[in-house]
Amino acid sequence: MAQIDIGKTAFAGFDLVRRKPLTVAGWGLFLFVVGVLPALAFIGPMIGNFAAFVEMAKANPDPDPEQMMAMMAPMYAAHPILWLTSLIYRVMLTGAIFRAVLQPSASSWAYLRVSMAEVMLALVVVVLGILVGLGAAVWIGVSVGVGIALWQASHPIAVGVGILLCVGFFVSLIWVLLRFSLAAPMSFAEKDFRLFESWRVTRGNAFRLLLVALIVWFIMMALEMVVFAVVMAVGLAVTGLSGPEAISHASIEAFFSRPVAAWMPQVLPWAVGLGLIGSIVGAAFLTVATAPWAEAYRQLRKTPDAVV
Repeated sequence: MAQIDIGKTAFAGFDLVRRKPLTVAGWGLFLFVVGVLPALAFIGPMIGNFAAFVEMAKANPDPDPEQMMAMMAPMYAAHPILWLTSLIYRVMLTGAIFRAVLQPSASSWAYLRVSMAEVMLALVVVVLGILVGLGAAVWIGVSVGVGIALWQASHPIAVGVGILLCVGFFVSLIWVLLRFSLAAPMSFAEKDFRLFESWRVTRGNAFRLLLVALIVWFIMMALEMVVFAVVMAVGLAVTGLSGPEAISHASIEAFFSRPVAAWMPQVLPWAVGLGLIGSIVGAAFLTVATAPWAEAYRQLRKTPDAVV
């Protein structure tokens, strides 16, 4: 039975970032254009309407419902658009990362495609999410029913059984997700719906996949702390502040109490710049978190380097 190399699998994302830094930067630019810019386009009207709503609430405790609906219109308009852009960049970036691991020679357009592979990837992720959600709902419903029945008989027994059911739920959830963890790269590589086949492919490797998941999780936590420390240091250096106490609540309130048209031109360039940097960093994070599962599939299936 084939077994995955835990170290090589867990650090596959780092290896990809090391080998393809410009490609990862290109993914960050794609994320910025498709994911960040549409969000920024809606921020101005939404912030302006929110500020107007606060002022209206202060002046009139019972605001006109029609005015409230008009102010919330940009938010309602933004939701489906941002949901669609989020789906597009998530599927295409995940597909690009899978392709970079499984078909490294297909490097044109930074591995970004819109093909049947991406369609199957999206489909299997959606179906898996629905099945896991339904299973969780059934487990929680049964647990609540059992807890209520036992509570009437004995409080300590109900608490003990409730704890066991919670532990069992999380253990079962982790086990199921690990066994289905290769469904996405498998469906992508084979351009077909491969959800339940993942259960067979991961047989005998669930514990190794768990170790991979834990290593990746610790890596992500460490990276987040490093990025947070760097952002704080740069922010304090740029603003000339000596510490968090130098940022007073009064100064922040005074800055944003002005009309949106007054402070938005000052904030927007910073928002765009930080959005671009954050997109590149986010693409690197996504690579670190996503590539291991494609690498695990590559090792178990020995997928040849064929262009998708």
